[in-house]
Amino acid sequence: MKDRVYEFSEVSVILDQKDLKRLSKKMEREYNLKKIDQNKVEIRIPYLFLKSLKKEEVDYKIKRFYGPLAWLKILKHQPGVVIGIVLFLFILYFNTLTIKDITFSTNTNQNDKIEDMINAHIDERYMLSFLNGDLHEINLELRKEFSDFEWISVSRNGTNLHVTILEPSIVNHQVQYMDGAGDLVADFDGVIKQFQVAHGIPLVNHNQYVSKGSVIVTGNLRHNNTNNEEEEEHPFYIPAQGKVFAEVWHTKTVEIPKEEQETKYTGKIYTEKIYNAFGFDINLKKFNNHYEQFDQETTEQSLTIFSLKLPFSLKKIHYYEKDVIIREYDQTSSKKAAKSLVKKQITSHFEDEIDEILDLYLVNEEPQDDSYRYTFFVRTYENIAKFQRRNEDEQLQKADN
Repeated sequence: MKDRVYEFSEVSVILDQKDLKRLSKKMEREYNLKKIDQNKVEIRIPYLFLKSLKKEEVDYKIKRFYGPLAWLKILKHQPGVVIGIVLFLFILYFNTLTIKDITFSTNTNQNDKIEDMINAHIDERYMLSFLNGDLHEINLELRKEFSDFEWISVSRNGTNLHVTILEPSIVNHQVQYMDGAGDLVADFDGVIKQFQVAHGIPLVNHNQYVSKGSVIVTGNLRHNNTNNEEEEEHPFYIPAQGKVFAEVWHTKTVEIPKEEQETKYTGKIYTEKIYNAFGFDINLKKFNNHYEQFDQETTEQSLTIFSLKLPFSLKKIHYYEKDVIIREYDQTSSKKAAKSLVKKQITSHFEDEIDEILDLYLVNEEPQDDSYRYTFFVRTYENIAKFQRRNEDEQLQKADN
C-alpha cells in the first residue's frame, strides 16, 4: 500500500541548475520547470525519482508534495481538518438519501390516499425519512390502485418525490398531444435486462430481444386501452422518459498503422515582428531560428483611420516549436493499441454511470502492407433508450381521421 502511495505521488524540489543538467539524461520525460534565480530551479518530479537524486548526491530541498502523499502529510499534521471535511461530506451524502417532501402536479380528492401509499414505502429512522423500495414497483402499485387516472407516476428529484397525475377531465378527446411528445426507441439491437420508466408505457419484457429503432417505451398513455375503439382513435401523447438497459453486441473493426507520427508542441513560442511602410519591410525583432522542428503562423495588422487603409502595417510571424514522435507497432503492441482504441470508441457513447463493457473478443486479425486490421466482438450492458419525438401534425391528423 505504501509503495502505491509513493508511485502515484509527486514532489516539487529546488536544486542547482548544474545538477539538473547532469540529471536530465536520466529523466524519462520532461518535467515542469520554474526558475528561482540564476542558479536555482524548481522542478516537479515523481517522488520515487528522489532515490536517483540521493544516489547522484544531489543537494535538493523539498518544497511541496502532490498526490496521495500530500493528503497523508495533511492528515498527519492537521487531522482535525481532514476529519471535519470527511464528516461534512458524509453528512452531505447522507442527507441526499433522505426524503423531505412529497409534491403533486395537481390537486385531486385522492392525493391523501396516494401520499399514504407512498409513505408506506418510507422508513423513519433517527428522525429522518428514507425511501425503502424501488420507484418502478411503487409506480406499478399506484397505477394498479388508481386505474381511473389517465396517468400517475412518482419520480425522485433529490430529496423530493414528485407525483404526476393526469385526470380523465384533463385528458379528453379534444387534447391528443403534449408539447415535446415522443417515444423511447432502441438505439441498438439487444436483449432487455432492466428498465426504469418514469413517464410512458413500456412495450418490452425482461430478456426480450429488440431491434434498433423499435419503440420500447411509448408516449401514448392510451396504448393499453385495447377494448375501447374510441380511445384507440384518440391517443394522448406525452414525452416518454426513462432508461432501458440491455445486453448489446457490437462488432468493431480497427486498423493500427505499423508506423505513425504524432506531432507534440513543446509550448515554446517565438514571435518575429516586421514593420512595413510603403512596401518596405523593417525587421524590428529578428528571429534566430534554433528550433529543429517548428510550425509558423503569420498575421498582419494594417493601420486604418476612419476606414481608410494606410500604407503601414505590422506583420507578426509566430514560430511554434514541436517534436515529431514516431511510433512503430509490431503484432503484439498493435493488438494492445487496437483493444484500447475499441474500448475508447465503445465507451464514448456511454451516458449512464452503470454502462459497462462486459467482454471483448478478438475474432479476426489481418496483417496489411502498412497496418494491422483487427475485428472485435464487444458485449456491453448499457442504456439503449433514445428519445424520438413524434410528428405533431401527423398525430393530430390521425386523431382527426
